[in-house]
Amino acid sequence: FELNMKMLAEGITASQQGKKIVVFNPLPARRDTQVSLTLYTPEEDFRIVDSEGDPCRWQLLHEELQDMSLVVQELSNSTTTTWYRKCHILLEAKALPACGYTTFYLQEGEAAGFDKPAGEIDCLENAWLRLEHKAGELTLTDKRTGEVYSHILRLVDGEDAGDNYNYSPPTVDWKINSEGCLQQAMLTRGVLKDTLQLTLHIPAPADADAREARRFDAWLDVVMTISLPHESAWLDVVVDVNNTLRDHRLQIELPTGLYQSTHFADQPFGLIERDNVPRALEIWQQENWAEAPASLWPMQSLVMMHHARRGVCVVTAGLREYEIPVGQPDTLAITLFRSVGWLGRPALEWRPGRASGMVLPAPDSQIPGHHSFHLAVMPMDNGQSPAFWQAVEQWRTPASGYLDSGWSRFRTNPHGKSFPPHFSVLSWESPLHFSTLKKAQNEEALVLRGWNPGLTPLKNVPPTANGTLEQVTLAEIPATPTGAVEASTPVSWLIRSFE
Repeated sequence: FELNMKMLAEGITASQQGKKIVVFNPLPARRDTQVSLTLYTPEEDFRIVDSEGDPCRWQLLHEELQDMSLVVQELSNSTTTTWYRKCHILLEAKALPACGYTTFYLQEGEAAGFDKPAGEIDCLENAWLRLEHKAGELTLTDKRTGEVYSHILRLVDGEDAGDNYNYSPPTVDWKINSEGCLQQAMLTRGVLKDTLQLTLHIPAPADADAREARRFDAWLDVVMTISLPHESAWLDVVVDVNNTLRDHRLQIELPTGLYQSTHFADQPFGLIERDNVPRALEIWQQENWAEAPASLWPMQSLVMMHHARRGVCVVTAGLREYEIPVGQPDTLAITLFRSVGWLGRPALEWRPGRASGMVLPAPDSQIPGHHSFHLAVMPMDNGQSPAFWQAVEQWRTPASGYLDSGWSRFRTNPHGKSFPPHFSVLSWESPLHFSTLKKAQNEEALVLRGWNPGLTPLKNVPPTANGTLEQVTLAEIPATPTGAVEASTPVSWLIRSFE
């Protein structure tokens, strides 16, 4: 990515003064969004302008000092240290071209060009959502419907008596939760989003023996950062954990207040509907199954429980497991991590009589140290509506940015090419989710793929591109054109004579 963006930036003819910032939108639809950037500057003040010279809003998330000899090739042999500010910011990027890029400009030593919010806040609130906290207990209100979700984002730590292959509960578990463990709560008002940071100091057993003895002899330190963008109806959540415990599993729970029999999770290119309580639990022992059909399942990136006006969807960045806990049929529990000490163990509670792997100690699987987890919470006010699926795609596929600082992190040969300051490869204003844009396998053409993420057929709208279009199969051979795309179904378009 960095190499391609560097070469692209070098070929763009600047329309404004300053260092070029190239922001790339991978989605095939024009969008307004916020993009995370890291900037290096020696100046106290700076502003960012668009191609017309108009100031753009940005929010400083955090900063630290940076020794530039560790970043810039030209300074690597310097005998003196050059210190810059390393600024992590959020930039408001409007009207990003579909499957394309646009150019902004960093002007150092200039005032930002916009007013920053003043005053304090006592909760997170925008036009759609309100999140309140009391001693670390969180309550979310969906202002669109008036629905209230209590005790959300509660951390629950329990024993993991399993191995590297399977989670296993002990015969009797002693679970610890984060309620009542708040050390500090800090609310921050920002230009683009407001943030609630909770610092938690949770007393816990150090290992399985301490848990069996009901002994608090260790601590689980957690920082949970919850952000509410001003222009989006979701909570962005980052959980940072310092793991000093062993033989345990940490989950984050979201009670939905819905008592129904099924829920939905995603799998590659579609949804799967599952029973909250597997029916096979009644027969697995009588039929001598090798493993229990527990309510612990994989997901690709999201799980949700909803009806027409109430519901919660959790979208994750790399978290692949969730559970409907026993006795809590309305709760989505997302597994953050498991900490175990064996490669394989025999006679587990849910896998009796055998070990999946060799019975060997695996101390590194206790994964001590700092870990970070990222997810979004999306209250559902209208079921699986087009607006809901668009929000999922927006969060799951962020725009990316690159600062052309003028310094060289690495050398490249001049390519002699020139590029416009903004460009769009194609546009696809479709309710389908974008899958990929790639070179065709057997000819000089592009292949655009999308898929229907929901439960009902969606209209098959062809893309708009400077070339000839043909609907094809996944094997890239001609397909019979269809007017609709069924649920959990992909569709592909071949674009020839592309310019």
